[in-house]
Amino acid sequence: MASLRVPILAIAAGSLLLASTADAQIGGGIRVPETQLDGVMQAHTFGCFLASAGRPVPGINLDAPDLMGEGLHSQTSAEPWLVEAVEIETGSTLATLDTPEGPVWIVFDGKTRACTVALQRSDVEAFRSQFVEKAFDDDWDRKKDKTAAGFRYEMKLAGLKFVSAFPDVPAGSQVFVVDMRTN
Repeated sequence: MASLRVPILAIAAGSLLLASTADAQIGGGIRVPETQLDGVMQAHTFGCFLASAGRPVPGINLDAPDLMGEGLHSQTSAEPWLVEAVEIETGSTLATLDTPEGPVWIVFDGKTRACTVALQRSDVEAFRSQFVEKAFDDDWDRKKDKTAAGFRYEMKLAGLKFVSAFPDVPAGSQVFVVDMRTN
C-alpha cells in the first residue's frame, strides 16, 4: 500500500503559503496539539521537515509573528536543561509549541538547516517508541548508527535526503530529542 506521507507533506507545504493567523500553528491546517506526542509530531513532521528542506515556516525559519498562531512562541533563550541536552549554535532560532503536558522546544540552525525537537519526559524510552511508531512509515528507511538509540531514519524526497536521528543526551536527563537534517 502506498504511503500518504508524501502527498500530505506536499499539501502542508502548499498550505503554508495560504495560511491565515487563525489557521496557523506551525503551518496552515495544523491543529493545536492535544498531547506532547502530537506536538512533537507536528514540530518534526511539519516544522522541521519543511524548514530543513528550505521551505518557509513561521516562527522557525521565517520571522512572521502574525502567522505563528496561538501556541507557537519565539524564544530568546533556552532553558538550562535544553542547553545541556542540545547543541545550540549561535544565531539559531528557538521556539516552543504549547501542549497540555508541557512545551515542545524547536531549535533551528539556519546555516546548516538542522532542526531539533526536544522536551522533558520521565518516560523517554517509552515516548521514543511511541514517536517512532507514529512518525516513520514505509517512506523512511531505518539505519543503524552509533548513538545510544542505535538507529536513525532516512528518506529521499525531491532530490533531498532527510535524516532523522536521536542524538545522545546526558544520562538521567529525562530529555527526549530528535534531529532532522537534509544532505
